[in-house]
Amino acid sequence: MCAGSDSAFSPARCWAGCDKRPRGVPCQVHDLWHVVFALPPTFLGEVALKWLEAAQTGLPMCALGAFAGGVRLKPGQRAMVVRHVLPWALRHAASGADLLSVYYERELERPLDALRAELRVELLPQTLR
Repeated sequence: MCAGSDSAFSPARCWAGCDKRPRGVPCQVHDLWHVVFALPPTFLGEVALKWLEAAQTGLPMCALGAFAGGVRLKPGQRAMVVRHVLPWALRHAASGADLLSVYYERELERPLDALRAELRVELLPQTLR
């Protein structure tokens, strides 16, 4: 993953592996948000990102995916999602930064911290990622 607080987006690293996805499914904003929000592609990272997507887009399918994924978490992880991830996702959605309107391809050479600052990205504490 090309997430790093002091690194720049690297197209070669960020897009590496996209062609290895099943049936040529193209990379999507979801994959870039993993990098921008420093969320690992773990089950907990996916659930956290789905809650962010649900808060950002208001789409029922995102909320359903986040909820269904959350059911499969261990009880301690579910409690962490309720206490920390949900408020974080709602705060970020209320911050006014529209993450869907970012032309990410134009941002690939920028330092990641600069992009995060412009988008007012609040990272989850390291212990929650």
